[in-house]
Amino acid sequence: MDWTELEIGPNDAGRRVDTVIRRVSRETGLSGLFAALRKGLVRINEQKIAPNYRVKDNDKLQIASFLLNSHNQPNPQDPATLPEKTSPWPVLFEDHDILAVAKPAGVLVHDGPDSMEARLRPYLGQLSHGSLSFTPGPLHRLDRNTSGVICFGKSLQGARNFSRQLKAGKLRKIYLAIVHGSLPANYTSVWSDQIERDSQLRQSRIKTSPHSKAALCVVKCIGSASILDPQASRHGQKAIFSLLAMQLLTGRTHQLRLQAAKRGHPIVGDTKYGKKDGRQGQPLFLHAAALILPDQPAMPNQPSSSAPPAGQSIFIHAPLPQNWFESYQLFGYDTTGTDEPLPLMPKMIPQVVCNAADELQLLAQHSVQNPIQ
Repeated sequence: MDWTELEIGPNDAGRRVDTVIRRVSRETGLSGLFAALRKGLVRINEQKIAPNYRVKDNDKLQIASFLLNSHNQPNPQDPATLPEKTSPWPVLFEDHDILAVAKPAGVLVHDGPDSMEARLRPYLGQLSHGSLSFTPGPLHRLDRNTSGVICFGKSLQGARNFSRQLKAGKLRKIYLAIVHGSLPANYTSVWSDQIERDSQLRQSRIKTSPHSKAALCVVKCIGSASILDPQASRHGQKAIFSLLAMQLLTGRTHQLRLQAAKRGHPIVGDTKYGKKDGRQGQPLFLHAAALILPDQPAMPNQPSSSAPPAGQSIFIHAPLPQNWFESYQLFGYDTTGTDEPLPLMPKMIPQVVCNAADELQLLAQHSVQNPIQ
């Protein structure tokens, strides 16, 4: 009988052998897989094993070749299968476990041949060290029309650590948003709501029901500006906008967009929950500006502007998209009525976010005990 031998790598270690085999031999059904294990057609280090055996680094997995086909046996030496060596998007941070890139607005993270997941797969594939069962992929969500930091897992351990920290609320995600209306100078608050998701309409709504979930975020107003609105110029009216820094404490779908709209300050460009003012093609002004990873070792190769004010956390920031700097033109407003050129456009994202991050974190620490509407 012909056998195929595969080596277990660090990104496979700790997984059940049946999980690994199902990734390698995708056409083998579950019943056929267990039968193959019982008959000794799948072995570890030439020994029969049980389905719940957890593989170890450097284990040798032997599989009867007829259980595999040519699709299940990749040839890493084939030049046609060699992956690309560069990321299609700017790399914001990279270590052995995590890759963070700058997501542009209008691009899907998951699903489809043009998604970030699909286009990064060749680059990430060369970083998975020939894993049999681990597939590098996105570690969290970001809406199609939101720009900013998005992270991908490069190793099984990195993906597990990220997921564990995300679930425990230890990761800090800070967004910048331009919203309609004026908020008081130095406004800070905790926004607390119950959000229900309608999967059929693909829309969320603020509602208390047996199916709703708590939605919390902390908010700080960085500044406001009034701009002459040409649609009402005969009356000398101005449109007012505010720039907010927002830290998510929960991760509900469309949470920030919905909570801002509920308080009368919808995010500019949000036609689903905000103003439908007829300005077609206006982008959504919501930017995932920073992601702070806790309790990480210092990274000497990181630019000094990326370092947090104190501690060993890793501060990953994404520069503003170009359309933010051109925002007033995209809004359709006449900038001649602006008192200060581009007052809402901070060019130094790290400083802006770092200045707001400490205050947001202090507010977040009290949010569970003292939620503020």
